[in-house]
Amino acid sequence: MTRASDTARTLSGGAAFNDGSNDVDFRVESNGNANMLFVDGGENRVGIGSNAPQTLLHLQGSEPDIFLRRTDLTNKSWRLNVQSSTGDLNIKSRNDDGSASTTSMVIAHDGHVTKPLQPAFSVHKNATDQNNFATSETTVNWTHERFDNNADFDLGNNRFVAPVTGKYFLQINIRLENIDTAAAYYEINITTSNLAYRFIFDPDYFDSDSVYYSVAFSVLADMDASDTATISITQSGGTAQTDIDGNPNYTWFSGNLVC
Repeated sequence: MTRASDTARTLSGGAAFNDGSNDVDFRVESNGNANMLFVDGGENRVGIGSNAPQTLLHLQGSEPDIFLRRTDLTNKSWRLNVQSSTGDLNIKSRNDDGSASTTSMVIAHDGHVTKPLQPAFSVHKNATDQNNFATSETTVNWTHERFDNNADFDLGNNRFVAPVTGKYFLQINIRLENIDTAAAYYEINITTSNLAYRFIFDPDYFDSDSVYYSVAFSVLADMDASDTATISITQSGGTAQTDIDGNPNYTWFSGNLVC
């Protein structure tokens, strides 16, 4: 049996355990917490709540959470925990006192990764047409959200507001009705703070005024934090007779943060 005097001695400024380099374990227990701290001296492993750590640091228990915080930042800490019902790993941002906890990422036990707050939206007009829009630039109005993960779409101003700087995939599908062949052109615009992306067509392509015509296009746009993206249609010349169909199956605007 190894004596305490053989494995620990007092040093200047602290204490050394197992100073003789023997393969001796160190364990801290209490009445309610067996193996609260277990140091496997032979395997260079540390276990919390386990007397058989499987890796360098092994946490085990009903709530084996890890709390990370920089001392020079306030209310910008992180918590990692294993969800009790699924075994998924949750990565949460939280305040230092634990008063708020928001799941930022979930790594499922089968490997799938989801980000509940990753910017992603899809909006539509909920069957509200825009009739006889002007022969100039007209903003497309959006009335309903199918989803808006991070609450970044501003319905009141018909625009998406980028929460962070990054590359955003934006796509639209718009059904136009009563196309006027007398117009010089129709132009559909995805306008961001950095650049306007345009789709243009000449209505002379049609033999006569067309009952309907759908336009769909997308772009990977660079956007800075707080930049906006709006959708508009420009009709040059002709008669103000064209409508934007409000059917959500045909007219919608969606996007997401890619990187």
